[in-house]
Amino acid sequence: MRFGPIRARLVRPEVAERVIIPAYDTMTPQERKELLAAEPLSFLHALRSPDEYPPDVPFPRVLEDSRAGLARLLAADAFGPVDSAAVFVYRLADGEHVQTGVVGGIDVADAAEGRILPHETTVVEREERLAAYLDHVGAASSPVVVAARFPAELGRLVAEATDATPAVSARAADGVRQTVWAPPAELRERIVAALGEVERAYLVDGHHRIAAATRVAAADPSRRRFLAAVFPLDELRNLAHHRALRSLGSSRPDELVAELE
Repeated sequence: MRFGPIRARLVRPEVAERVIIPAYDTMTPQERKELLAAEPLSFLHALRSPDEYPPDVPFPRVLEDSRAGLARLLAADAFGPVDSAAVFVYRLADGEHVQTGVVGGIDVADAAEGRILPHETTVVEREERLAAYLDHVGAASSPVVVAARFPAELGRLVAEATDATPAVSARAADGVRQTVWAPPAELRERIVAALGEVERAYLVDGHHRIAAATRVAAADPSRRRFLAAVFPLDELRNLAHHRALRSLGSSRPDELVAELE
């Protein structure tokens, strides 16, 4: 895997619970509007969506509002200084379930050449909008999630990193505790080298973000890495992802079930 460091800022611990947001696509437009109104430090101000606006508002206006929102967060000192070669160890704890991985950058070539295996196709309009966000706002905040079988050495290095005091530990509104460690340079280099031994990974979430990053890299080859979190396969769990059909059209329920089978 072509894994390497990224240029990044960490949220400041004292305001982390005000800044971090639940999974974006679990919130309704109304819930997002309410959070925007209630919390000036919410990262939602830098992550606006067209469905929060009247239908006649052009997408460039949405992008400009996101860019202005990020500028306000930076001006409010919600984030620490830039680390030009950042690699983080990242833990999610949801009740009894805990998973600990590594955050950094993955080269788009890993996806193009089949080292990261997808499980769904993408929608062109969504790709274009995410690429426009990367270009205009100039930040990525939601890592692509991939899973891999961690070599024993990588597991040991991650455990070594978590023996230190975390840089940030905060519980989001959805109840998930997020903990981040920023390993020293020598340990970062060993983690990057160990991830370089991983030959294949599986894409958990972020098909459109990879497609958008690929578009950006095609226009500017210096921007080849996308923000990614790599977790060990044996720490992941499968959750139900229920869908609700608002209409069956002309089909009867038994016909739909037969088609799905």
